[in-house]
Amino acid sequence: MSINIQPGPPVGPAPATPAVSLRRSFTQSTERLAFIASRTFRSADRACSKVEVTWPPPGYLGCQLLMNTSAFESQLPEFQSLLNVTATRRRYSDRHFWDSVGSHELDLALSRLADFYAGCNDGQRRILRRSLHPAASWNLVAYVRRMALQILSTKDASWLTRAMNIASLENATIDFRDSIASLVIARIAAENVGIDPLPHFDKAISKCDSSMISTFKNARDHRPSNVSAILRFFGPPQLKPKRKKQIG
Repeated sequence: MSINIQPGPPVGPAPATPAVSLRRSFTQSTERLAFIASRTFRSADRACSKVEVTWPPPGYLGCQLLMNTSAFESQLPEFQSLLNVTATRRRYSDRHFWDSVGSHELDLALSRLADFYAGCNDGQRRILRRSLHPAASWNLVAYVRRMALQILSTKDASWLTRAMNIASLENATIDFRDSIASLVIARIAAENVGIDPLPHFDKAISKCDSSMISTFKNARDHRPSNVSAILRFFGPPQLKPKRKKQIG
């Protein structure tokens, strides 16, 4: 009986595949994947076309793009100068407290700071709060109070937002009662021109330091009898309660 033995494959490394063949194979596989993906996306598009989509969805409030680290660090020194002890060289006048509201150099600078603070993330806000020297806190408390006139004259809710931002930054550093008084005055000014302050308080509470929550809530929910006293002693002339005429 004879056995026919066929020679096996050669022993040793396989011959190298030409580079052109590899490139062609890769290109073909890539084109195949692209073809499959296009079919998949077209199917998804047809499915989505049957669904009614409303944009923006109900309750959507938009999103705020927070600044990156380099933008924050580049602007931080300018705003820290408003928060350190040297800021006490610029103060609001006690005798002319309600003068030049909106155009005063501190109003302009602190308004920029309020907008800057709004664009910060939680960590960046903490840095700003820790930069505040107690001696410079009064300027921030006064700014919140003065913005009541801006709200009354412009009827623009953005000034209430700025007042809230600065109050959040100040974080009741001097005395929580001063912070409450200033926020109450800004709140009443907003109510007088038809601005609902409650959403602004709620937003401020959601982003402030935990130690400031009770101060915001107190100002938001202050009793009318106490509000009247605050306006009488600390409010602008436009908001002071009218004295009742005595009969007799």
